[in-house]
Amino acid sequence: MHDLREWLPAHEWSSRHHRVVAAPVAVSARCILDLEDSDMPVTRALMGARQLPARFAARGAGSGAGPGSADGYASLEPDLPSSERMRRLGFVVLRESDEPGVGVSAGFVGRPWQLTLKSAVVRGLDPASFLAFDESGYIKAVTSMWAEPRHDGTSRLMTGTYIHATDREAARRFGRYWLAIKAFSGLTRMDMLRGIARRAEREAVAATTSAGPAGAASSSRTADPAAGTGPADPIATDGPTPVTADPARPGNTP
Repeated sequence: MHDLREWLPAHEWSSRHHRVVAAPVAVSARCILDLEDSDMPVTRALMGARQLPARFAARGAGSGAGPGSADGYASLEPDLPSSERMRRLGFVVLRESDEPGVGVSAGFVGRPWQLTLKSAVVRGLDPASFLAFDESGYIKAVTSMWAEPRHDGTSRLMTGTYIHATDREAARRFGRYWLAIKAFSGLTRMDMLRGIARRAEREAVAATTSAGPAGAASSSRTADPAAGTGPADPIATDGPTPVTADPARPGNTP
């Protein structure tokens, strides 16, 4: 699945989602990098709810979560590009490109079952240290988002996530946590895809309008109702997968 196995050769949980977009692949790929918080109302609401324990804890301690902290999601600027938002929340941006088929890949190391996001994430990692991390008691996750071309000139947005526990105790803890949150995790992924699709389709319409009648005629040939183009084609699957390992990378099997 894309470059997920490159960054996380072994995993116990995975999810994938996709959405067909009525826009060329180059436009969709660029809009992945342009995605802003304001494009994702569902994600923003869910992350705000996830932040509530940190707010109550901070209130009890007489302090608050500051901008840019792992518990300060709501205070991040709404127009931050997706990769910068990930960095400020403690993710490691592993790959970032507006080239079709590449997109954005980000890694996470932490204990997401912790009460607050600040205590849940291991910060300060780079791609090399993320790849090498194998300390017991944590989970490692990689999530990627990219765009692929379709035969009719439209495109398909794809997102996938692999998750690996570094030991049995972490697997036990995360397994319970995943049962509780996987539906919400799926909602955020579909919200992101919806936000990117809306941006891309607006750009495609604007480009067609500025191109005049010839551009409109060309654009009309990209619609393929039988293929289910447009925003009403999200598909999602979430669930455990068999543990996979890369024989060339010993030590990655849990």
